[in-house]
Amino acid sequence: MRQEAEAVLAKIQAWVEQNGLRLHPVKTQVGNCMEKGHGFEFLGYRFEAGRRGVRPKSRKALRDKIRQKTGRTRSGSLETIISELNPILKGWLGYFQHAHRSTFRDVEHGLFTLHEAHVLASQSRRGNYRLEICVRGGRVSFQTPINLG
Repeated sequence: MRQEAEAVLAKIQAWVEQNGLRLHPVKTQVGNCMEKGHGFEFLGYRFEAGRRGVRPKSRKALRDKIRQKTGRTRSGSLETIISELNPILKGWLGYFQHAHRSTFRDVEHGLFTLHEAHVLASQSRRGNYRLEICVRGGRVSFQTPINLG
């Protein structure tokens, strides 16, 4: 299997060079991403040991955005801060919704429950469900999904 992968890589390198391009030597490798420690990162995801997670750099970028919006010197009401954070979290979920579900428990802190939203989004792939998000008193909650199908 490894020999086949290396043969394909050689063909790709030849094609790339014929077209005036080159592969990055550090970013181009042959490995088995089904084994722990042999994964790779691509478009913000980390593929390793048969799982699709979020790469550490992408998690750090999210934490930095949250810190920027919630710093100690930040003024404004809780509702304002939450209204600024929720679109960031919803967008992050929208992009990383295909990551392993444990990803979302690590990120949530009661603002927008990424784990619950991911579970509901996964259900919507199996049927048409509508996710309703309610903000009351600075808390975000989810109403029971309604089957539209």
